[in-house]
Amino acid sequence: MPFVRGELWLPTKNYGPYRPSCIRTLPELVEHNAKHNADYIFCRQVLKKGADLGFRDITHGQLKTAILNCQDWLLGTFEHLERQKLLSNISDFGRPRPVALFMDSDVGLWIHLLALAGLGVPCFGLSARLSPTAIGHLLKESGARGVIASDRLHSTAKEGIVLAGSMDDSIELHAHKSWDVLLGSDSLPAPDGRPVYTPEHFRSDEEPGVFLLHSSGTTGLPKVQPQTHAFLLQFGTIHALDDPQEAENFNFSMLPLYHGFGLVAAGLSMSVGLTVCLPHSAICSAESVIASMALTDARSLMVAPSTLEDLSLLEDRRGIDAMLPLQFVAFGGGPLKMSVGESLAAAGVNLVNHYGASDICSLAPIFAPKPDSNYDWHYFRVRQDLDLDITRLEDSNPDDPRFTLSAFPPGLKGLVTLQDQLACNPNKPDTDFKTVGRNDDWIVLATGEKVLPGLMENTLAESEFCKTALVFGQSRFEVGILVEPKKPLNQDQLDDFKSDIWPIIEQANTKMDAQSQVTSKSAICIVTDGARIPRTDKGTIKRKDAYEEFEKEIDQVYLDLESMTDPSVPALDMNRLEAALKSLIQDRLSWKVPTDAWTDADDLFDLGMDSLQALKLRRLLVSSMPSSPKGSGPSSPVTPITREFVYLNSSVEKLARAIRGQGAEKNGIEEYLDEFTLDSPSSNGHVVLLTGSTGSLGSHLLAHLADLPDVNRIICLDRIPQSNTSDSPLARVVSAAEDKGIKFPTHAISKISALQTNSASPLLGLDHAAYNELAGSITHIIHNAWPVDFKRRLASFKSQFRVLQNLIDLALAASKQSAIPFSSPPRKPSLLFISTIATAAHHTSLTGETIVPEIPMSKESVAEIGYAQAKFVCEKMIERAAAAHGNEMQAKYIRVGQMSGALRSGYWNEKEHFPALVRSSFEVGALPVIKGTLSWLPVDQAAASISDIALCSSSSSGSTVVYHLENPIRQSWHDGATFLPAPELPNPSSPSPTSSTPPKPLPLLPYPTWLSKVRTHAPSSSSPGPSSRNPVLTLLDFFENGFEHMAQGEVVLGMENARAASATLRRVRVVGEEGVERYVGNWRGRGLLG
Repeated sequence: MPFVRGELWLPTKNYGPYRPSCIRTLPELVEHNAKHNADYIFCRQVLKKGADLGFRDITHGQLKTAILNCQDWLLGTFEHLERQKLLSNISDFGRPRPVALFMDSDVGLWIHLLALAGLGVPCFGLSARLSPTAIGHLLKESGARGVIASDRLHSTAKEGIVLAGSMDDSIELHAHKSWDVLLGSDSLPAPDGRPVYTPEHFRSDEEPGVFLLHSSGTTGLPKVQPQTHAFLLQFGTIHALDDPQEAENFNFSMLPLYHGFGLVAAGLSMSVGLTVCLPHSAICSAESVIASMALTDARSLMVAPSTLEDLSLLEDRRGIDAMLPLQFVAFGGGPLKMSVGESLAAAGVNLVNHYGASDICSLAPIFAPKPDSNYDWHYFRVRQDLDLDITRLEDSNPDDPRFTLSAFPPGLKGLVTLQDQLACNPNKPDTDFKTVGRNDDWIVLATGEKVLPGLMENTLAESEFCKTALVFGQSRFEVGILVEPKKPLNQDQLDDFKSDIWPIIEQANTKMDAQSQVTSKSAICIVTDGARIPRTDKGTIKRKDAYEEFEKEIDQVYLDLESMTDPSVPALDMNRLEAALKSLIQDRLSWKVPTDAWTDADDLFDLGMDSLQALKLRRLLVSSMPSSPKGSGPSSPVTPITREFVYLNSSVEKLARAIRGQGAEKNGIEEYLDEFTLDSPSSNGHVVLLTGSTGSLGSHLLAHLADLPDVNRIICLDRIPQSNTSDSPLARVVSAAEDKGIKFPTHAISKISALQTNSASPLLGLDHAAYNELAGSITHIIHNAWPVDFKRRLASFKSQFRVLQNLIDLALAASKQSAIPFSSPPRKPSLLFISTIATAAHHTSLTGETIVPEIPMSKESVAEIGYAQAKFVCEKMIERAAAAHGNEMQAKYIRVGQMSGALRSGYWNEKEHFPALVRSSFEVGALPVIKGTLSWLPVDQAAASISDIALCSSSSSGSTVVYHLENPIRQSWHDGATFLPAPELPNPSSPSPTSSTPPKPLPLLPYPTWLSKVRTHAPSSSSPGPSSRNPVLTLLDFFENGFEHMAQGEVVLGMENARAASATLRRVRVVGEEGVERYVGNWRGRGLLG
């Protein structure tokens, strides 16, 4: 019976205009096949009954029946799915919140996915390899309302739901509906003749979020990837199988349906009749793959490289011989060892190199290579029906050029550029490419899993023991770590050093998925004998060079891992072998199935064992074998524990039989299979945009933020310098901080980048690409930049208002870019404006309140200077942004009071009012008498407090907009003044002191008298100018109109909101004599006091 193909349509320029006869969603394709291909086999599902394999065929007509039954079950099970709305032609309501599928990869997963898609309910496919932490994160980010889980995954899903507990209401968890039940039984009525899709299942080509995948993630935890109907449908277009004789066959796929490559097999079955054959388990030995292929009469195969390697290593060429008749053997998801590929190709296996990306789709078509096609398996062939852009890298070698690939995913706006670097086939430079590296530092294991090494490397490098750490494991089955100690070690110190750093590694492991973890001290390779991990001139690790330099040491690590034993593991009791094995699994594998819930005959993989646990169990078995020589007694084991041992003997009963030599054991698998990946999390790291990073507060803010482990990156946005300079923006920022006594450690410098723009211009002075990149990355904005000029009038600050409006617009753009459809609540970027105490200068005199509350002020409360009035305008802008866009962003401001210099370094900017007061006092020979109290808050403690407030989440701070910041512990001006030493140089009118006569302390004058003396003081002849020796003259408006009022402590800021948000602020103390001495010493060291 020939397969009748439907006309699939994607919204790309290569498909032309849409026509009503075209199919543009998978549910529509289900209907087409149910009508034209009802008796054609969609799927051949392999079943396991005891030790025997069988299969069941599901036709396209039966697939529709199962989908309709599944839809009825969904509508009757999930409270948030309203049947009447979903099944009627109503378009004025939003999509229901997603339902996540956390299921084993069999035909049931595909049925559930299509059922949700047909109802218009967003479906979120979760990898069965995810940890509870990752599941909780993804459920929260996606706003999922329900989870459907397979039986063995139910407990993991439940843990994830608990970790997603900040949702506004509960997440429903339901067991999956078995696919054989959904196909039809007495317990389910036959569905009516309705289609599998509702009128509103499709709304537009550009609607994201109808289907959700997750990435491996570049910042740690996986990210939600909303996709369109076109994304799903295009899995049926990834082929060059135009000949029905090639297409209408059986294709065995070992790839899970919750990842892209696995979706290709199901998509092609629906589009061209290439019937998909699915295994009974995602984890199968090479022998099981061969048996399943023969059983299903498969004519093609889709596998991960590690499975392909296992097949190639089977004895007597059984794996190779099984693949020789196949039309194609497609591999992807990771690198295939060159030796394996060469041997298979030489034997005549029709290898097809497949390539794709989760945020675009598969990019290489499936096809059957012809003998005369000269296809080279080293390269993948780029599909021609998508809008792709392959660009040569400008700095690549002309004789060996490198390329990057970008694409416009169907239905989504915006260009997606992949991180892979490509090389072309010289014989087919326009169509055939291979990956030769990445623009980032992913490690791709032999299983196809990806590991982002940064978390482990940074954790060790920041410890007291390690200078550098480098994760290795490319094309291996597990990772190890190369460590360069801070101090040279001799051989007898290595074990102690490993013990010292092991707790650090274990702590990092808790934040990483299984394949990313360092599993043993034997996986640690220590650099000795004065060797160094090579670095570039910029200080970054030269990974490739390091791997080559330490190749022998790394190879030895894997030899040690292969033969390692654990002396703490007790020997197995051969007389009670089954009980001993069960105890070993239960106690040492973090086994989650209760002891009484499984038997010796149960399959361990069906119970939830993953490949890493299989690897660990194999090592435990090696360690627990009795030490008596083989044959010395009836209880001694007679079977060696090979790499494939656990896979071949996947129950306690079988393990015991094989250990006793009572079962057939076949060699073949070198290691384990663990298909796909979750990258190492970075605990929701922040990306902060900071303005004004070169001033005193800005430099200390930058230093503090860069030292925080939960801040991944700080982007400094500063004005273009007025003077010509050859320094880079980053060098200028770092230099400004170093001038204030701040030193950045290497790990902090690596977080900082800098831009110099006219931020009052549209888009902050950036081009569209840079602006969009900025909006797509930032999580927090701290607007600290402000011209400190008390002579300026309000009108002259208009450009500052433009800057703030631009930053508000940026926060809104960031909200839109980071928003995930159906998120509840969505993540909100934060904008914090640094205001001043001067906006509340008159509040106490107006209201009689001794403490100024953290509330909006009226304009009558503002000091009568342009500086304060302009800050007040910005406060009102923030308040209005918070009121209008509170669901999209956190807008807030801090009124900052009296800041002093940094306690750590003694640096205090001489342009601020108190250093200016001291300098002018030394010049005129007197200090002012100021009544009341002061509330000096050291600038480094202020920076830490501001960071606390800026980074506090909306869940903890609520809708708070106004914060205050000053030292909550006040001290008298008199006490502060007594800490000031006498000037080391005499006043002009005083007699010169002798070496034995210490200079007298400065006399105290009433403030009006002192200010009058400052006004009329004539500078000494040696002075370069009145403003340098008598800087109060440049701040005269402020000292005449606002200083005394605020300095006397009449303006006391309430700090209930700030103290609640800042642990730093709750710990501050007064600035004592030691602190003042540091300030004066710093001023004198810079020549500011003569």
